[in-house]
Amino acid sequence: MEGLTLVRGGRPILSDVTFQWNPGDTTILIGPNGAGKTSLLRCMIGMHADYRGRIHFDGRDLRSFTPRQRARMIGYVPQVLDTDFNVDVKSFMASARYAHSGNRHSAIIKESLALTETTHLPDAFLDELSGGERSRVMIAAALAQEPKVLLLDEPNAHLDPKHTADLVRLLSRLHGQNMNLVVVAHDWNPFLALRPQVLALSRGELFHSGNWETTVNLLPELYGCAFTEWHASDQSRSYPTFEIDS
Repeated sequence: MEGLTLVRGGRPILSDVTFQWNPGDTTILIGPNGAGKTSLLRCMIGMHADYRGRIHFDGRDLRSFTPRQRARMIGYVPQVLDTDFNVDVKSFMASARYAHSGNRHSAIIKESLALTETTHLPDAFLDELSGGERSRVMIAAALAQEPKVLLLDEPNAHLDPKHTADLVRLLSRLHGQNMNLVVVAHDWNPFLALRPQVLALSRGELFHSGNWETTVNLLPELYGCAFTEWHASDQSRSYPTFEIDS
């Protein structure tokens, strides 16, 4: 992406953000609340089409993609699902295949549900699911699109520790298949096992980009609080620390 700028209601949401993903990269997108992380993902899927600048996939401008071409290129897992869109899981998964033709729909849907441990939910309605179950179904639907790029907006926000670990293993497998992954994360520690690149936003602007080693010392400035670093074998994890006035 180059010079990505988004203005809504006269208020700048994103300002001149430039970043390059290489094939097969995993990137975590971090920053404080209101930094523009979700808006950036929405620009990348064409939901915010009034952005300025350029977003390219496989050398093509995003604006040149038809909706079906975009659905085959990019899978998107939002933070929350529109509660007005209440269908059973089986129908929801079928809708994720709309960009594809052929007779592989059932096999791909079955595989996607198996990868997310949701094969027992096809007849359940979305509003009957727990937050964690709904998150896993949304990931399954995105996988059923067979995308080259997978965007996930806080995918572990509603997951318990076991399913968070399962998600990281799944993303590691997709990374091994050369899929580009972009993960918005406030709790980034589970995703450090993926050795990601980091894109940090602050107030809609690019604050920093690089690997985790070049990012960790910038966290206090980015978030405005101190961090404690904990080392486990060869992996470093950082947690915010807070001082409470007595």
